[in-house]
Amino acid sequence: MPIHQRPPYTRDLPPPSNPLQKPMSSDVTRWLHLVLWLLLLVARPVVAEVRLVTGDANGQLHDQDSFVLDLSGDGNLVLFTSGPPPSGTTPGIPTAGLYLRNLTAGTLTRVAEPADGDGSSIVEATLSDDGRYIAWHSARFNVFWRDTRTGETRRLTPEAGKSRTPILSADGRFVAFVSTSRQIVTDPTQLPANGRAAVFVHDSQAGSTTVASLAHDGRGLATGVGSQAPSLEFDLSADGQYVFFATDAPNVHPDRAQAASQTYHWTYRRHRQTGLVDIVCRNAAGE
Repeated sequence: MPIHQRPPYTRDLPPPSNPLQKPMSSDVTRWLHLVLWLLLLVARPVVAEVRLVTGDANGQLHDQDSFVLDLSGDGNLVLFTSGPPPSGTTPGIPTAGLYLRNLTAGTLTRVAEPADGDGSSIVEATLSDDGRYIAWHSARFNVFWRDTRTGETRRLTPEAGKSRTPILSADGRFVAFVSTSRQIVTDPTQLPANGRAAVFVHDSQAGSTTVASLAHDGRGLATGVGSQAPSLEFDLSADGQYVFFATDAPNVHPDRAQAASQTYHWTYRRHRQTGLVDIVCRNAAGE
Protein backbone atom coordinates (compact mmCIF):
# COMPACT_ATOMS: atom_id res chain seq x y z
CA MET A 1 0.00 0.00 0.00
CA PRO A 2 1.35 3.44 -0.81
CA ILE A 3 2.47 5.27 2.26
CA HIS A 4 0.16 8.20 1.56
CA GLN A 5 -3.01 6.13 1.89
CA ARG A 6 -4.66 5.36 5.24
CA PRO A 7 -5.66 1.84 6.07
CA PRO A 8 -9.32 1.15 5.35
CA TYR A 9 -10.02 0.43 9.01
CA THR A 10 -8.89 3.87 10.23
CA ARG A 11 -11.42 6.71 10.88
CA ASP A 12 -11.39 10.34 12.01
CA LEU A 13 -11.63 10.59 15.77
CA PRO A 14 -12.43 13.78 17.75
CA PRO A 15 -9.55 15.31 19.63
CA PRO A 16 -9.18 14.22 23.22
CA SER A 17 -11.35 16.31 25.52
CA ASN A 18 -10.51 17.92 28.88
CA PRO A 19 -12.89 16.55 31.48
CA LEU A 20 -12.52 19.77 33.52
CA GLN A 21 -13.54 22.06 30.65
CA LYS A 22 -17.23 22.93 30.37
CA PRO A 23 -18.94 24.83 27.58
CA MET A 24 -19.52 28.53 28.34
CA SER A 25 -23.16 29.40 28.88
CA SER A 26 -24.84 32.28 27.07
CA ASP A 27 -25.46 34.10 30.40
CA VAL A 28 -21.76 34.09 31.23
CA THR A 29 -20.98 35.37 27.76
CA ARG A 30 -23.41 38.24 28.15
CA TRP A 31 -21.93 39.19 31.51
CA LEU A 32 -18.42 39.18 30.07
CA HIS A 33 -19.53 41.45 27.25
CA LEU A 34 -21.13 43.81 29.76
CA VAL A 35 -17.97 43.94 31.89
CA LEU A 36 -15.82 44.63 28.84
CA TRP A 37 -18.21 47.39 27.73
CA LEU A 38 -18.07 49.03 31.16
CA LEU A 39 -14.29 48.85 31.20
CA LEU A 40 -14.15 50.55 27.83
CA LEU A 41 -16.60 53.22 29.04
CA VAL A 42 -14.55 53.97 32.15
CA ALA A 43 -11.34 54.08 30.15
CA ARG A 44 -12.72 56.73 27.82
CA PRO A 45 -11.30 60.20 28.47
CA VAL A 46 -13.64 62.57 30.31
CA VAL A 47 -14.19 65.83 28.47
CA ALA A 48 -14.84 68.67 30.96
CA GLU A 49 -17.17 71.45 29.88
CA VAL A 50 -15.84 74.95 30.46
CA ARG A 51 -18.27 77.84 30.07
CA LEU A 52 -17.92 81.58 30.48
CA VAL A 53 -20.34 82.53 33.27
CA THR A 54 -19.38 86.17 33.82
CA GLY A 55 -19.85 87.29 30.23
CA ASP A 56 -22.59 89.49 28.82
CA ALA A 57 -26.09 88.40 27.85
CA ASN A 58 -24.72 86.83 24.67
CA GLY A 59 -22.08 84.87 26.54
CA GLN A 60 -19.28 87.08 25.23
CA LEU A 61 -16.38 88.63 27.10
CA HIS A 62 -16.72 92.24 28.19
CA ASP A 63 -14.04 94.71 29.23
CA GLN A 64 -14.70 94.85 32.98
CA ASP A 65 -13.71 92.90 36.09
CA SER A 66 -16.21 90.26 37.18
CA PHE A 67 -16.06 87.97 40.20
CA VAL A 68 -18.12 84.88 40.96
CA LEU A 69 -19.42 85.13 44.53
CA ASP A 70 -21.75 82.17 45.02
CA LEU A 71 -23.59 79.23 43.44
CA SER A 72 -27.06 77.82 43.98
CA GLY A 73 -27.40 74.43 45.63
CA ASP A 74 -27.59 72.57 42.32
CA GLY A 75 -24.85 74.65 40.68
CA ASN A 76 -27.17 75.92 37.95
CA LEU A 77 -27.36 79.54 39.15
CA VAL A 78 -24.20 81.63 39.33
CA LEU A 79 -24.09 84.89 41.27
CA PHE A 80 -21.36 87.29 40.24
CA THR A 81 -20.52 90.95 40.48
CA SER A 82 -19.50 93.08 37.53
CA GLY A 83 -18.28 96.60 37.07
CA PRO A 84 -19.97 99.06 34.69
CA PRO A 85 -19.32 98.78 30.97
CA PRO A 86 -16.25 100.89 30.10
CA SER A 87 -17.88 102.46 27.07
CA GLY A 88 -20.99 102.10 24.99
CA THR A 89 -23.36 99.30 25.98
CA THR A 90 -22.76 95.77 27.14
CA PRO A 91 -25.72 93.42 26.45
CA GLY A 92 -27.36 92.47 29.73
CA ILE A 93 -24.90 94.45 31.89
CA PRO A 94 -25.98 98.11 31.75
CA THR A 95 -24.53 99.07 35.15
CA ALA A 96 -22.31 97.74 37.91
CA GLY A 97 -24.05 95.32 40.23
CA LEU A 98 -24.93 91.74 41.05
CA TYR A 99 -25.96 89.43 38.23
CA LEU A 100 -27.47 85.97 38.20
CA ARG A 101 -26.77 83.59 35.34
CA ASN A 102 -29.00 80.58 34.75
CA LEU A 103 -26.80 78.05 32.98
CA THR A 104 -29.67 75.80 31.90
CA ALA A 105 -31.89 78.57 30.55
CA GLY A 106 -28.98 80.64 29.27
CA THR A 107 -30.36 83.82 30.86
CA LEU A 108 -28.66 86.72 32.64
CA THR A 109 -30.53 88.84 35.20
CA ARG A 110 -29.43 91.84 37.20
CA VAL A 111 -30.57 91.15 40.77
CA ALA A 112 -29.05 94.11 42.64
CA GLU A 113 -27.05 97.26 42.07
CA PRO A 114 -25.25 99.70 44.37
CA ALA A 115 -28.29 102.00 44.39
CA ASP A 116 -30.28 99.21 46.05
CA GLY A 117 -27.96 99.51 49.04
CA ASP A 118 -25.96 102.49 50.21
CA GLY A 119 -24.64 103.43 46.78
CA SER A 120 -21.21 101.92 47.28
CA SER A 121 -19.91 98.91 45.40
CA ILE A 122 -20.93 95.37 46.32
CA VAL A 123 -18.04 93.44 47.84
CA GLU A 124 -19.25 90.03 49.05
CA ALA A 125 -22.57 88.33 48.34
CA THR A 126 -24.38 85.07 49.00
CA LEU A 127 -27.28 83.27 47.33
CA SER A 128 -30.10 81.04 48.57
CA ASP A 129 -30.37 77.57 47.05
CA ASP A 130 -33.29 78.53 44.79
CA GLY A 131 -31.72 81.85 43.79
CA ARG A 132 -34.58 83.98 45.13
CA TYR A 133 -32.78 85.61 48.06
CA ILE A 134 -29.42 87.33 48.12
CA ALA A 135 -27.41 89.16 50.77
CA TRP A 136 -24.32 91.29 50.41
CA HIS A 137 -22.07 93.72 52.18
CA SER A 138 -21.02 96.97 50.62
CA ALA A 139 -17.74 98.81 50.47
CA ARG A 140 -19.03 100.92 53.37
CA PHE A 141 -19.37 97.73 55.45
CA ASN A 142 -23.15 97.61 55.56
CA VAL A 143 -25.10 94.34 55.13
CA PHE A 144 -28.22 94.06 52.96
CA TRP A 145 -30.79 91.32 52.34
CA ARG A 146 -32.93 91.27 49.20
CA ASP A 147 -35.88 89.30 47.84
CA THR A 148 -35.25 89.32 44.09
CA ARG A 149 -38.83 88.22 43.37
CA THR A 150 -40.56 91.10 45.16
CA GLY A 151 -37.71 93.60 44.98
CA GLU A 152 -37.75 94.18 48.75
CA THR A 153 -34.35 95.19 50.13
CA ARG A 154 -33.51 95.46 53.82
CA ARG A 155 -30.56 97.16 55.36
CA LEU A 156 -29.59 95.05 58.37
CA THR A 157 -26.84 97.18 59.91
CA PRO A 158 -26.33 100.81 60.95
CA GLU A 159 -23.51 103.01 59.74
CA ALA A 160 -21.65 102.75 63.04
CA GLY A 161 -19.28 99.77 63.11
CA LYS A 162 -18.08 97.46 60.39
CA SER A 163 -20.41 94.70 59.20
CA ARG A 164 -19.47 92.15 56.58
CA THR A 165 -19.43 88.58 55.20
CA PRO A 166 -23.12 87.63 55.04
CA ILE A 167 -24.04 83.93 54.87
CA LEU A 168 -27.56 82.79 53.94
CA SER A 169 -29.34 79.66 55.08
CA ALA A 170 -30.37 77.32 52.29
CA ASP A 171 -33.90 78.74 52.06
CA GLY A 172 -32.73 82.35 52.39
CA ARG A 173 -34.71 83.01 55.57
CA PHE A 174 -31.70 83.53 57.85
CA VAL A 175 -28.65 85.64 57.13
CA ALA A 176 -25.62 85.57 59.42
CA PHE A 177 -22.93 88.22 59.41
CA VAL A 178 -20.20 89.65 61.64
CA SER A 179 -20.21 93.20 62.94
CA THR A 180 -18.49 95.43 65.46
CA SER A 181 -21.59 97.61 65.72
CA ARG A 182 -23.15 98.08 69.16
CA GLN A 183 -26.43 99.41 67.77
CA ILE A 184 -27.90 96.23 66.26
CA VAL A 185 -29.27 94.81 69.53
CA THR A 186 -30.33 96.60 72.70
CA ASP A 187 -28.90 94.23 75.33
CA PRO A 188 -25.28 95.26 75.96
CA THR A 189 -24.56 92.10 77.98
CA GLN A 190 -24.76 90.08 74.75
CA LEU A 191 -22.02 92.09 73.06
CA PRO A 192 -18.27 91.53 73.29
CA ALA A 193 -15.85 94.17 74.44
CA ASN A 194 -15.97 97.43 72.54
CA GLY A 195 -14.29 97.15 69.15
CA ARG A 196 -14.60 93.38 69.02
CA ALA A 197 -16.84 91.57 66.53
CA ALA A 198 -19.85 89.33 67.13
CA VAL A 199 -21.89 87.05 64.89
CA PHE A 200 -25.46 88.20 64.28
CA VAL A 201 -28.33 86.35 62.61
CA HIS A 202 -31.28 88.11 60.98
CA ASP A 203 -34.58 86.24 60.64
CA SER A 204 -36.25 87.66 57.54
CA GLN A 205 -39.65 86.20 58.44
CA ALA A 206 -39.70 87.50 62.00
CA GLY A 207 -37.87 90.70 61.06
CA SER A 208 -35.54 90.36 64.05
CA THR A 209 -31.77 90.26 64.51
CA THR A 210 -30.07 88.50 67.40
CA VAL A 211 -26.53 87.85 68.62
CA ALA A 212 -25.52 84.29 67.75
CA SER A 213 -21.98 84.12 69.13
CA LEU A 214 -22.87 83.89 72.81
CA ALA A 215 -21.22 82.05 75.66
CA HIS A 216 -22.80 79.03 77.34
CA ASP A 217 -24.50 81.32 79.90
CA GLY A 218 -26.03 83.59 77.26
CA ARG A 219 -23.60 86.43 77.77
CA GLY A 220 -21.42 88.07 75.15
CA LEU A 221 -17.87 87.02 74.41
CA ALA A 222 -15.17 88.36 76.69
CA THR A 223 -12.25 90.31 75.35
CA GLY A 224 -10.02 87.26 75.30
CA VAL A 225 -6.26 87.19 75.60
CA GLY A 226 -5.32 86.97 71.92
CA SER A 227 -4.59 89.82 69.58
CA GLN A 228 -7.19 88.77 67.02
CA ALA A 229 -10.81 89.93 67.25
CA PRO A 230 -13.21 87.09 68.07
CA SER A 231 -15.82 85.64 65.74
CA LEU A 232 -14.07 86.62 62.53
CA GLU A 233 -14.31 83.04 61.28
CA PHE A 234 -17.83 81.68 61.32
CA ASP A 235 -20.46 79.73 59.41
CA LEU A 236 -24.20 79.03 59.45
CA SER A 237 -25.83 75.63 59.02
CA ALA A 238 -28.13 75.08 56.05
CA ASP A 239 -31.25 75.21 58.25
CA GLY A 240 -30.05 78.32 60.07
CA GLN A 241 -30.24 76.71 63.50
CA TYR A 242 -26.52 76.30 64.22
CA VAL A 243 -23.81 78.91 64.11
CA PHE A 244 -20.11 78.03 64.14
CA PHE A 245 -17.48 80.52 65.24
CA ALA A 246 -13.86 80.73 66.33
CA THR A 247 -12.75 82.95 69.16
CA ASP A 248 -10.03 83.45 71.73
CA ALA A 249 -12.58 84.44 74.39
CA PRO A 250 -12.14 82.31 77.54
CA ASN A 251 -15.76 82.45 78.72
CA VAL A 252 -17.50 80.62 75.85
CA HIS A 253 -17.44 77.17 77.49
CA PRO A 254 -16.52 75.96 81.01
CA ASP A 255 -13.74 73.78 79.62
CA ARG A 256 -12.25 76.81 77.89
CA ALA A 257 -12.30 78.78 81.14
CA GLN A 258 -10.05 76.16 82.69
CA ALA A 259 -7.47 76.91 79.99
CA ALA A 260 -7.78 80.69 80.16
CA SER A 261 -4.04 81.20 79.79
CA GLN A 262 -4.03 79.67 76.29
CA THR A 263 -3.92 82.34 73.59
CA TYR A 264 -5.06 80.42 70.55
CA HIS A 265 -8.57 80.32 69.11
CA TRP A 266 -11.08 77.55 69.81
CA THR A 267 -13.97 76.65 67.49
CA TYR A 268 -17.52 76.28 68.79
CA ARG A 269 -20.98 75.29 67.60
CA ARG A 270 -23.99 76.95 69.21
CA HIS A 271 -27.65 76.03 68.77
CA ARG A 272 -29.52 79.28 68.37
CA GLN A 273 -32.74 78.05 70.01
CA THR A 274 -31.44 76.05 72.97
CA GLY A 275 -28.23 78.01 73.53
CA LEU A 276 -26.23 74.78 73.82
CA VAL A 277 -22.54 75.39 73.04
CA ASP A 278 -20.24 72.57 71.93
CA ILE A 279 -16.47 72.64 71.45
CA VAL A 280 -15.78 71.24 67.99
CA CYS A 281 -11.98 71.49 68.05
CA ARG A 282 -11.52 68.60 70.49
CA ASN A 283 -9.27 65.71 69.59
CA ALA A 284 -10.38 62.08 69.16
CA ALA A 285 -10.22 61.57 72.93
CA GLY A 286 -12.60 64.47 73.47
CA GLU A 287 -9.93 66.68 75.01
